[in-house]
Amino acid sequence: MLESLSATGRPVAEAVARRTGLDPDGLEVRVCATAPAGGLLEASRYWAEHGHTDDLADLVDRALDVFEHGLPAGKSRGPAART
Repeated sequence: MLESLSATGRPVAEAVARRTGLDPDGLEVRVCATAPAGGLLEASRYWAEHGHTDDLADLVDRALDVFEHGLPAGKSRGPAART
């Protein structure tokens, strides 16, 4: 899994580096390039763990919203919030 993520992240890191002028092998660029893949992985896991009942596209949108807006303030839409 790590090798696959690394292989996917490399071209994204190169694109980020071209746009920002930063080193494509720098930690910050590598994190920026691979973090969305981790978010998509977690959205898929969440969907599977909850019986595929949620709309996967909505979960992916929620995951990507975290990168755009950060964590929601004081609320969680996970199972713990429902109790």
